Formats: sequence, C-alpha cells, structure tokens
Amino acid sequence: MSSQSIYEKIEAYLEGKLTEEERKAFEAQLASDPKLAEKVSLYKNIDQVIEDQSTLDFQKLVQEQGTIFLQNEQKETAGEQSPIRFLSRRSLLIAASLLILVISIVLIYQNVNNQDKLSGPELYAQNFDTYNLNQSLRSRVSRLTDFQNGIKAYQSQDYDLAVNIFEDLAQNDSDDIVLAYCLAQAYLNQQPAQFAKAKASLRKIIVEGGSIYVPKAKWYLALIHLQEEALVEAKSLLEEVAQSDDQFGAKAKQVLGQLD
Repeated sequence: MSSQSIYEKIEAYLEGKLTEEERKAFEAQLASDPKLAEKVSLYKNIDQVIEDQSTLDFQKLVQEQGTIFLQNEQKETAGEQSPIRFLSRRSLLIAASLLILVISIVLIYQNVNNQDKLSGPELYAQNFDTYNLNQSLRSRVSRLTDFQNGIKAYQSQDYDLAVNIFEDLAQNDSDDIVLAYCLAQAYLNQQPAQFAKAKASLRKIIVEGGSIYVPKAKWYLALIHLQEEALVEAKSLLEEVAQSDDQFGAKAKQVLGQLD
C-alpha cells in the first residue's frame, strides 16, 4: 500500500469513516504492525497538540511530534521516485502544528528579551513611598486641631484613624487642596489601599490646578494607573511629571525608561 493510501486509511479510521468490516480489518492490522500503530499514535498526538492549546506542555509536544513526524517521513520517502502529492485535513494539521512551533519560538525569544521589564503592579510596588505628612503643612480647614490630630494619626501609621479624621473634615472643607492631598495619602497607605478614593482626591487637586501639589498628585495618580495596568494613562501623566525639576520629575523619567 502506498504512503498516500496509508495516510488516507488512518485519517478515515480516526474520523470514523470506515465501515464496520474495514474498521475491524484495520484494527487487526494495527495489532500486528508496530509501524502502522506508531503512525496512528503520531496522528492522535498531533490532534491533541492542535486542539488542546491550553496544555502546559504545548510547545514541547509540538516540537516532539513535529520532529518525529518529519524524521519518519524522510526515512519512508527516501526511496520513492516522486513526492507525495496530497493535502488531507491531517496533513494541514501537521503543517499548522509546525507553524505554531515557529510562532512559539518567536514568542519565547521575545519573552527572554523582555524578561527584565516589570509589570504595572511591580512598578507600583517598586516606586511607591509613603509620603511624609508633617505638622508644617498649611491647611485652611476650619478645625485646625482636628487636622493636626489627623496628621499625628498618619505619622503613627494609624491610617484608618487618619482617614476618619480627614473625611470628617472634608465634609465642611471639601475644597481644601492640602486636606485632599492628605486624604489621598491616607487612602493609599490603608490596608488594603483605597485606590478609587485616592484617585478621586488626587484628580480634584489636578483639576483645581495652580498648586504645588499638582505634580505630586499626578505622580501618585500615575502610580495608581500602573497598579491597575492602565499603562497609557500612567505614561501620559508621567510625561507631564517628568517636566518638573523636583524628585518626582526624576522618578517619572526613570519609570518612563522602564516602560519603553
């Protein structure tokens, strides 16, 4: 039987297209012909590779089965006068599996080249520092004593108490920029951090504008975007912060370099 006939018979067998009599005869041949059994096994494995791409051994299976198949084909076609001329469904599957192998190698190469790049959350963890709120902050809140108590709670790392005090003050002094910044810092240091609330306070500072806290607010807002994997938004803010000549500008330039 020619190579083409064998492949066609295997394909028909695996797809359930043989008659009952043909199936029994083929299975009897399988039991007595180890080479034929090996071919059938290869076909099954190729299907498994293509149809179950979620397997952890996907790339390994493609490489192993593709290599074995090509080695066997070279041995069997070496003595034939002309190449096999047909494109069955499984032949196309084999070609597809080898193409996937090439793509996988490219992806592995890219991953190796990018292995030093940090993810957004990793960049956040690497660059976030607890801001030093101190008694010298000049807030215009109506209850300065309570504000100072909030600062003391923050300095003692009782961030939940600091949030409670600052939120209470914000009910009457919601337009105070210093209070908004202190509240954002307290939110960011809570466990777990209250990112949504911190963003609201930081955006209020940025929208208001004209304050020395604007670059700082943009820096911490950019960090939150990194944590949330919103890299486009983070990069846009970092580019603005990088224009500053302070420590936040220097940090922003460093992070931008890691994002490129």
